[in-house]
Amino acid sequence: MLTDDTKFAGSYIDASISSRSTLMLSDLREDGCIDWNGSDILYRDDATVTASSTTMVKKKECLILMSGKYTTSFDGASPGDYQIYKNGSPYGTLRSPGSGWVTYTEVLNFDAGDTYELWMKKAGVSNAVARNFRLLGTRVFPAVGEKV
Repeated sequence: MLTDDTKFAGSYIDASISSRSTLMLSDLREDGCIDWNGSDILYRDDATVTASSTTMVKKKECLILMSGKYTTSFDGASPGDYQIYKNGSPYGTLRSPGSGWVTYTEVLNFDAGDTYELWMKKAGVSNAVARNFRLLGTRVFPAVGEKV
């Protein structure tokens, strides 16, 4: 039996169904759906990755479970070139930070089944470095029997 003290760990979103690390029954709406506000993390992979290649290589990937408009976010460090890809093809803006760490965000549309990917390459002597690959947005599950 579920109580207000019952916690659920997120599996797909690195234990982050909302911006907290657990989901409480108080997060559920009356119709049993989960409500997030638009800046909540739906997916995260914060591990730091490097690229030593001078051609673009895929370093991070997330499967999109529901069609919609999402805010994509990642940190990239100079020197390097970074770009969001969708299903293996360039999709977002090519980014080349001037110096230090820069956080990039971009609102992009994805369909269910698409992959959201971070591709990168070094742009100089040093390797490209990225971290905090995230997908942000609003997600409300449809009610039982509701068509999506």
